[in-house]
Amino acid sequence: MFPITDPRGRLIAFGGRALKKDEKAKYLNSPETPLFHKSRVLYRYPNARKALHAPGNGARGLIVAEGYMDVIALVRAGFEHACAPLGTALTEDQLHLLWRAGPEPTLCFDGDKAGLRAAFRSVERALPLIKPGQTLRFALLPDGQDPDDLIRDKGPSAMKEVLDNSVPLVDMLWRRELEAEPLDSPEAKAGLKDRIFKALREITHEGVRAQYQTALLDMFDRQFGRAKSYGSKRTSWQKGTPARPRASKSQEREMQPDALRTARESRLIGAVLEWPELLEHVDQTLFSLNFSAQACQRLQNLLLNYWQDTIAVDKRALHAHIERDGLADLLGPFRRARNLTIAAMGGMDANLKTRTQLWRAEARALEGFETAIDARNETRGRMADTIRSENTDALQRLMRSSRPDQG
Repeated sequence: MFPITDPRGRLIAFGGRALKKDEKAKYLNSPETPLFHKSRVLYRYPNARKALHAPGNGARGLIVAEGYMDVIALVRAGFEHACAPLGTALTEDQLHLLWRAGPEPTLCFDGDKAGLRAAFRSVERALPLIKPGQTLRFALLPDGQDPDDLIRDKGPSAMKEVLDNSVPLVDMLWRRELEAEPLDSPEAKAGLKDRIFKALREITHEGVRAQYQTALLDMFDRQFGRAKSYGSKRTSWQKGTPARPRASKSQEREMQPDALRTARESRLIGAVLEWPELLEHVDQTLFSLNFSAQACQRLQNLLLNYWQDTIAVDKRALHAHIERDGLADLLGPFRRARNLTIAAMGGMDANLKTRTQLWRAEARALEGFETAIDARNETRGRMADTIRSENTDALQRLMRSSRPDQG
């Protein structure tokens, strides 16, 4: 018999273990009453919480095992801050109980397929609830063993090693999505990204969601490699749009932007940094524009890489991507000009359609500016050719007139 108490230590029910192998249920709990709801309490919670806060215990949260006997084995081995749910998967109420005791409880699961499935269910339950100071770790035991088995076979030190090697929730989430299906084709890898973004939508805290997106996409990049950066050589991936070559260095010197051009380029990039959802509608135009400002060129290239790598556009994730690539210093001027950019795109209350229209108008103005510069350069070139020709003719006449008479 196992006494079950409420979080204040008051006895409210019992759990019992069958002694005969042919019993229908291995464990039975008292029937639910107004005092006892098994989804709202944890076995041995008051004692575990007290042990967690005892002097010398440096753990950041309770140890959560799967059953009564595992908890008893852990406590006997010196892990007195152990508790367990009552024969069911962790519920939202039980997770909140764990976080009341400490910010980072460690869930222990048997090292078999069933244990891994239980770990994945806990990930699913926890994602909407996590926030700063409220997360989970996961400790998976050797295949086919639970804490009771491991401690009896190899002693407390083996259990301590398992706990020391526990992984954070983000790693378990990555494993869940990674192992959902074979990743032997581009379509399967794209499916992995779909699952990642679907899981991210479950995280309600914006800051945590942004950090998880950065971490998970980093894991994807490390495992499968980042998409090739196309630099300044544009490919025609944008629905058949031909690539526009960069100007040569000499042409760039001829095309130094005036204040109007600089402002337009800044607004076009700044608007996408402020509202990345614009990429859904202006990507073809953005990636074909011939920016002259170096900061705009670098961010244009980075936005292309981001757009090729991501499925869902998100401002926090985009800025994290920029900072991860070591280009955070480029954001300063655009942040300082943010109010001007917002005003040029219709203000904060403008809808996406209006912003898209205003952005396209700004791009057309920039392209018109480029056309005017091209015409100016062409005229200058013709004038220079004419002047060179006229000077050559004059020089030849002078040389002929200065020669001594050969006759």
